[in-house]
Amino acid sequence: MSHTHLTAEERDSIAHMHALGHSRIEIARELSRDPSTISRELRRNSDATGKYFAGKADRKARRRRQLCKLPWKLNHAPLKEFLLDKLSLKWSPEQIAGQLLRLHPREARMRISIETIYAWIKANKKQGGNIYRQLRQSRKKRRKRYGTGISRRCDPTKKPMDQRPVSARNRSRIGHWESDTIEGQKGTGYIVTHVERKTGYLVASYLPDKKASTLNAASVFAFEGLPSSLIRTLTTDNGSEFSGHRELEQALHCAIYFAPARQPWQRGQNENTNGLLRQYFLKGSDFRKLKAEDIQAAVMELNNRPRKKYQFKSPHELFEPKTRAFQN
Repeated sequence: MSHTHLTAEERDSIAHMHALGHSRIEIARELSRDPSTISRELRRNSDATGKYFAGKADRKARRRRQLCKLPWKLNHAPLKEFLLDKLSLKWSPEQIAGQLLRLHPREARMRISIETIYAWIKANKKQGGNIYRQLRQSRKKRRKRYGTGISRRCDPTKKPMDQRPVSARNRSRIGHWESDTIEGQKGTGYIVTHVERKTGYLVASYLPDKKASTLNAASVFAFEGLPSSLIRTLTTDNGSEFSGHRELEQALHCAIYFAPARQPWQRGQNENTNGLLRQYFLKGSDFRKLKAEDIQAAVMELNNRPRKKYQFKSPHELFEPKTRAFQN
């Protein structure tokens, strides 16, 4: 016969003749097929009990053919190495595909679609592999807990975020940051995070407690080495840890603004980045076990991860040239 794969009609005949007790040689002769083809079909596409059903066999065969189409690109060692490396860094398939397109716009062998990456991971899992564990897992939406803190009515020195300069609101200039904390297992500490609004660049540091003085010292440490011209404003929530904002403004030579209470979406970039950081520091983790280098390693990975919103450039690529320019 001119085609290679068995058809659905042939599988109907195999199922019927097999149920009637015909041998594999007899079935092969009837279908003008090699006996090994029939043997392989019955072996590979029968169910767990050894019974052969034409419809199920046809679906299994089609799925297998789809999976077999995947590996040809991944036989290209540089592509596979890139893929495995970036998955280990918790890049999403979308980020991997976008970065490959950006880095290799004319090299077809170094291009792969998002769907193919997902399908390859799924195929690897079916074969007993564990690459799927590298995928970023979807989590329940984080519910922000707000500190009681000092309300703005009691502290008129708190500036509302709607008074921020235009360049902070429209992200037209680097140097405007959103600030927040993420909490470890109760009583084990926090991480303070500051995310630059235009580039998504992150700095972070460990907090053993939520005292304002502790947060101020950790924030100064996190921003250490950055020119003051790249720290223009911070936008925070009304948690008690930010009640020392006047001292922090003086230490960082910047202005601090406050988002309305119970409106975390007003600082959406920081909320999203905290979600990414949770890939490394899971909710309920004992933060006392963290070392400064653990936090900085996670921050570095996130800053070097390409983002779709930046045409698959990374926050590091967007922010660091500005740092070098000011240093020079």
